[in-house]
Amino acid sequence: MALAMMTGLFMGDAAGLLVKAEDTPASVQIGITTLETGWYVKAVDSPSIPGPAARYRGVDKVEEEPESGGYIYFDKDTATMTVYNDMEIATAGPVPVTVTGGNLTISGAGNFTVEGTSPAFLLDGIGAAVGTKDFTGNFKVTSNSNVINGGSRFEIDTTGDITLETASTSSEPIVLSSGVVAFKWKESYDNRTMWYD
Repeated sequence: MALAMMTGLFMGDAAGLLVKAEDTPASVQIGITTLETGWYVKAVDSPSIPGPAARYRGVDKVEEEPESGGYIYFDKDTATMTVYNDMEIATAGPVPVTVTGGNLTISGAGNFTVEGTSPAFLLDGIGAAVGTKDFTGNFKVTSNSNVINGGSRFEIDTTGDITLETASTSSEPIVLSSGVVAFKWKESYDNRTMWYD
């Protein structure tokens, strides 16, 4: 298992209590793209389009399930993101993933990588939360400063690896408005859990 936390402190004011996410599905934005129900792949510009436009969009919606490569399926009604293969999201601007007004659930067997500037995951509002359901892939988030910021809960449970990376030596990798952050992974035959509250 590779759980890498590069620098900083973990902050929250949960007083040891797990704050249950709101039942309301979240609105989810990747880069400047607000997710609707459907299939998404990492945004790529055609050679005729100059500049980093793809890195601002983050993802592009496609009409049918891709036959290969990394991709996600997003169900807007439940705010469930199912990850397939090796899905990488990289953005040039701040906040690669924004979760607003409810709970985002990550599922699937694919590996999920998010890379961008601070924060990599913004949980907008106290009721915003991220959790997993039947997720078995690797989970990796890289940021120049905050990896996760805001919200009430950030809980990743997987049989894969969890990696959080930040280059900052002056700010906290994880800052929650309230609630707790929890990571649970499985290495060999040992169950391991890490809680920060």
